Order: sequence, then structure tokens, then C-alpha cells
Amino acid sequence: MVIFSLHRSSAMPTSTSTVTLPPTGYYTVDPSRSTINLSTKHMFNLGTVAATFTVRDASLTIAEPASSSTFHAVVDAGSFTSDKARRDKDVRGPRFLHSEDHPDITVSADSMSFEDDRWSAPASVTANGVTAPATITLQSVDSTGGGSFRVRATVRIDRYAHGITGGKGLAGRWMDMNVTAVVTGS
Repeated sequence: MVIFSLHRSSAMPTSTSTVTLPPTGYYTVDPSRSTINLSTKHMFNLGTVAATFTVRDASLTIAEPASSSTFHAVVDAGSFTSDKARRDKDVRGPRFLHSEDHPDITVSADSMSFEDDRWSAPASVTANGVTAPATITLQSVDSTGGGSFRVRATVRIDRYAHGITGGKGLAGRWMDMNVTAVVTGS
């Protein structure tokens, strides 16, 4: 679930959110140095749940033009972890992610655009065996040296769009995810 910037030259739009891309090429995500933090409301929007997911595999291709860049990620649905073991088991189970039957959450994007001073990518997210759209928004890209960089992005997922409707009222509909991933060129 990594995203990337399209800003390469002064001919591109500029804003405080613009970041610089590495050279065109194929990049892989280091799952051991990447995190997905989830935040959602529960108890009729009175409380907040914080949890994490693990990235299993991800890659991106920086293309020319950059708007044709692509991204693909596989997230481990069974890796959902919060501060409550009972909640974790319930979310992984048949009422929500059904991770035994659907172990992967996949995210794919095949283009980027610059709108409202932000780079974003229309993505397809498949969870619980159902594909639905989402928008990934780039927050920052920082070089970590040696051909690697750290990407920060956000995405909001509508769990109802994936047929995950258990616990209405008790579990939030919208999942806000903050992704931090370390990406290395090959």
C-alpha cells in the first residue's frame, strides 16, 4: 500500500505537499521496515480503535510519464493486531475480514494525478474477496540513503464496500490507514 509522488521538474505543479521521485525504475517494499497503522471509531463513534497490519509484499514502478506509474501490494489480513486479543480474533474471523478464507488484502493502482495540491492514486482494494475503490494520498517521500526511500501515505477504506458489515454501530464503517514503507530500487 505504498504510494509515490509524481513531481520531477519545475514544469510540474508545485506546492508544500510536492515531493521528489527517485529515477524511473522498479522498486520493492521492505516488509520488515514498513507499517500500516489503522484508526477507526467504535461504540457508536465514541471510542477510537488503533491497530496495525503487516505488509506481505509490495512493489511499484516509477514510469515516464510519472502519471503512468503503478503500484501493487499484498497485506496480511490475519495480521490485524490491536490492544485487545478478543477484538483481534473477532476482526480476523467471519464477521469481519474472514482471514482464513481471504488471507490477502490487495491494493493496486495504475495511475496518479495531482489535484487539490496533493498527489493521489485511484486504487482497487480487495478485502474479504470483494474489490472496491479507494484513494491513496501521498504525504511524504524521504531518502534513507543507498537507493532507498521512506514513503508515507494515507488511505480511507469503506469496510461496507467490501461486504464487511458485521457489528454495525459497534465497529466503525471507515478505516483510516497511515502507511509508512521503505522502498528500494532493484
